Amino acid sequence: MSLNPSSASAHLSYALFLAAVRRNSTHAVQQVTATIRTDPLSPTTAALAGWIFLFVGDLEGASQQALRALAVQPDALHPHYVLGWVAGRRDDWPRAVVHFERAAAVSRESISLSYLGHALARAGRRDEALLLLNELRARRQRGRVSPYCFAVWHAGAGETDEAFAYLEQCLEHRESRIFWLPVTPASDLLRGDPRFSAFLERLGLAVPD
Repeated sequence: MSLNPSSASAHLSYALFLAAVRRNSTHAVQQVTATIRTDPLSPTTAALAGWIFLFVGDLEGASQQALRALAVQPDALHPHYVLGWVAGRRDDWPRAVVHFERAAAVSRESISLSYLGHALARAGRRDEALLLLNELRARRQRGRVSPYCFAVWHAGAGETDEAFAYLEQCLEHRESRIFWLPVTPASDLLRGDPRFSAFLERLGLAVPD
């Protein structure tokens, strides 16, 4: 960042590091604020800022940035993800389902299906969630589907043994998404399990002293 202090991508990358790895919410928010100030019209910046606000627990800030991104680019995918997890963190799983359904309508990629399946299971709509799990399994037969998608689905269904088994596969496949485990709402139901903190330690992501 010292070479290009106005770089939005540099500020965002650093903010993600601060939020997920260092768990330094104050400094992460400072970096996000600087990013928004230097790149106020970009829907991409707003969407990524929404994720970071979500990761540090600022649900209102996350919602505002996601909505700002959608106002400029209505078919953007990640703002729907952010709004879905914001609703989940507020324990409004029916609303989370709505947002993830919108995301799946934009792009029916595997991560969209896993987020939607997670929310459906949390909303008590297990039969519908199982349909999505079957779709993910069928996709895996035809090509690669990240084990992270299955970990997210099983976490939402409360099937922690299965979720941790897929997280182990994520580690074997060097799946980059597992580095957001300390802060993503997708792992909220796993946090109370001692295997979760042990897994983070193996990743070098234990809570800093």
